[in-house]
Amino acid sequence: MKDTTGYLKRILIFFSFTLFLLFSIPSQLHAEDEFKTAAEFKHTISKEENIETTIDISIKANDHPRVLSFYTITLEEEDVEPEVSLTNSDKEVNATVYHRDGATDVAVTFKELVISETQSTILRLSFTKALNMEGNKITINSGLSGIEINSVTILYPKTFGDILWSSNTLSKFSAQGDFYKAEMRDPSSKNTIIVLGDSLSYEFSISRSLNNTLEESSQTFDITLPQDNLTQTLIIESMSPQPDISNRDEEGNLTISYIVQPQGQIDVVIKGQILVLESTVETEAPTNPYLTKRSSYWQLSDSQEISNINRYIDRNWIKLPDHFETIGDLEKEEDKESFYKGVYKYIIARLNVDKSSSSVLQGGSRESADAILQDVSKADADNYADLCVAIYRYYGIPARMNIGYLTDVSGITEDGIFHSWCEYYNSVDKTWIQLDPFLEEYKETDLYKNSLRDHIKILTRGKSSFSPKLAFYSENDFLIENTSSEIKPILDFDSQITFKKPLTTSSFIQGAIYIKNTGNVPITRFSILEENLPISSNIDAITSERTLLLLPGEEISIPFNIAASEMIEFQESNSSVDISLSCSSESQISETKSVISEVNIEIPSWVKLLSFFISAIILCLIIFLVYLGYKKVKA
Repeated sequence: MKDTTGYLKRILIFFSFTLFLLFSIPSQLHAEDEFKTAAEFKHTISKEENIETTIDISIKANDHPRVLSFYTITLEEEDVEPEVSLTNSDKEVNATVYHRDGATDVAVTFKELVISETQSTILRLSFTKALNMEGNKITINSGLSGIEINSVTILYPKTFGDILWSSNTLSKFSAQGDFYKAEMRDPSSKNTIIVLGDSLSYEFSISRSLNNTLEESSQTFDITLPQDNLTQTLIIESMSPQPDISNRDEEGNLTISYIVQPQGQIDVVIKGQILVLESTVETEAPTNPYLTKRSSYWQLSDSQEISNINRYIDRNWIKLPDHFETIGDLEKEEDKESFYKGVYKYIIARLNVDKSSSSVLQGGSRESADAILQDVSKADADNYADLCVAIYRYYGIPARMNIGYLTDVSGITEDGIFHSWCEYYNSVDKTWIQLDPFLEEYKETDLYKNSLRDHIKILTRGKSSFSPKLAFYSENDFLIENTSSEIKPILDFDSQITFKKPLTTSSFIQGAIYIKNTGNVPITRFSILEENLPISSNIDAITSERTLLLLPGEEISIPFNIAASEMIEFQESNSSVDISLSCSSESQISETKSVISEVNIEIPSWVKLLSFFISAIILCLIIFLVYLGYKKVKA
């Protein structure tokens, strides 16, 4: 009897498992062949930081009414217990829930439920789970296997703050009582990542061991820092050790260098934050001719391709004038705006992302714009960016390439990834517009003029299509993640004015303005706003023309030369030098301080005598000239 009971139990388990498979596989095929299905998600975040999810699945027959007896749904959620009901029918519904790794299966049975071909039947699933919130970043899953998602709606308390970033494009954002309501139509991703608060910030760390294996010669190692510019503020919290050389080129790229002695090693650790700012800041039109130069990777020489671009824009965006060649041939601002967007959309239509390739986000061997167009089937981010720059430049539009980091809030990868994109200067908006045509096609969502606040800019290439190069990174060299613990950017400095003792053979007094960066953002500009001694006009010309970079903790002496005679005259009526010194960063943070230094320069006696002698001669000359004039008048 005991053996028989065990045997019957095994039969029952086997039958249940077989029945579940029958429910799962045929029903999905059956729904695909004879029914149309779509889903709408509504997520409500409570103040207790739980999330209540309601899924409305609309079911409609393809051609004529059909009877639906059972239906299986796979939720891409673990360990949830959904309640199932019909919202527009009083038919009885029975549901059985099965849990497995990474998903929850729901087998639903009906009693002679008739599905119309004109009116949808709404099957509703509701469940509650803990909110996935890290700092000010919320990740919300809206995934159903095999069912198209028409919309995602998220309601959250107003106390959480505004949405700074959403991985799925918002179609509408509104207030609803004590809640904000974010709506997304046709989401490109099942996972929606939103970042809330007042500002979007990222923590970053750079860790590198610099080893010089040479026995007799020193080696110089470069490290690239994220940019400090109009769209992002670089905050350096700590940097150990201080670099031997800091450099900022004319395109805003920041490079620090360390000199390592033979057989030596330096362990570099840099930590800080990057605050992402508004992406569109009005700037003057660029005048550098290299931003429209066609060369190397950015050369577009196929006349047929040019004809195809013109034809595409002419048919879809704007009627181009006869003999159109450059953006300057368009007079109306709305025509220029349409042309800018038309070029961007042409790139997306022309190239294809190979989503099946695991390396497409990393980029492969780089090719020129002409070569890319020979095989458009497997384009990576570099290809899209290079073609973007090439086409814009062909039409006389300043454009450049950006290399940086696509962060984890993008929803593309779990930890973020190095990435390439482009930007062009929009003469209508009077600003640089960042574009990522690769990401738009990859995510299948419109990103034109999107803020791209999930992009961190490290390098800009405008003058050269292949340099500067990224000076790192292996997997752990550069780490970055979203954070809600924002560090306030502080621009502060110590300054003083010093004078060297004059040489007896010199007719100039040498001095210097000393500046030390005591804040946490890079200083890239200084200016003298007010002065009682003409220092600004006497600063060394080479120093004035040099691109300044003063990282936190670094210091600089800016030399100037004042004529000894001018200094004597100044000392006679002033006891101190008083200037108003302003320092600023590329991210538009500035600080102004009054710098006062006592004048304690001992002028050599020969200089005083010479000055007295020259003054006496001039006085005598004036008296003599007056005397001659007097005699001439009297005569």
